[in-house]
Amino acid sequence: MENHKRCPQCLTDKPLTEFHRSKHAKDGHQSYCRDCNAKRVKGWREANYDKFLASHSKYNAKRNGTLRGRARKAYDKSVHKCRQLGLSSNLTFTDVLALFEKRTNCPYCGCSIGMDEGQEKPTAEHIYGFKTVVGGVNHLLNFEVVCHTCNIKKGNKHVYDWYQQSDAFTDQLWRQFVRNFAERLAERPVTEAEIDNVAETLRAEAAELAEYAERERGDAS
Repeated sequence: MENHKRCPQCLTDKPLTEFHRSKHAKDGHQSYCRDCNAKRVKGWREANYDKFLASHSKYNAKRNGTLRGRARKAYDKSVHKCRQLGLSSNLTFTDVLALFEKRTNCPYCGCSIGMDEGQEKPTAEHIYGFKTVVGGVNHLLNFEVVCHTCNIKKGNKHVYDWYQQSDAFTDQLWRQFVRNFAERLAERPVTEAEIDNVAETLRAEAAELAEYAERERGDAS
């Protein structure tokens, strides 16, 4: 049949869309269908786990060694997580790379971030975590680049709670963070009064979430 081919593994005629593309094949598609190919890859990994682990570790080390590689890894990971959780995503790799290149200091603690020796390595941070009550989404507004230490310590905390708990997250850094957040939200420069309003909104939001968590604990007991 036109636009169909037979998979030699499952012996089923399937549309070409069920086969990964391949520039080396005459018809432009791999021999095995997507399902069979996935099973073959999984089987090889299980049978050759040491080889796979060594290759995967080498690949990750290479990616983590460049700013672009870290940005690509962050983008791929966030998109994959969204697919797993069924969350929306309009983030592009161009957005992520631009923010990785722009941030030279961690917005949460002010330390120098980059790929040079002695610098904290930049990592992707979702201001509202995927697993929070608010339900973080994979949009540029919710995306930030911070140092690895702050990323780990903040976890899924609300950003205002993290500001209150972290000694390194100074009042000056907090106000700059709120300014950046507000300007991305408004898509224009914001006034000092608008910064105050957004800061108050974040404070009130954190308090509301804390009350909600307290009620949840009370109901559970």
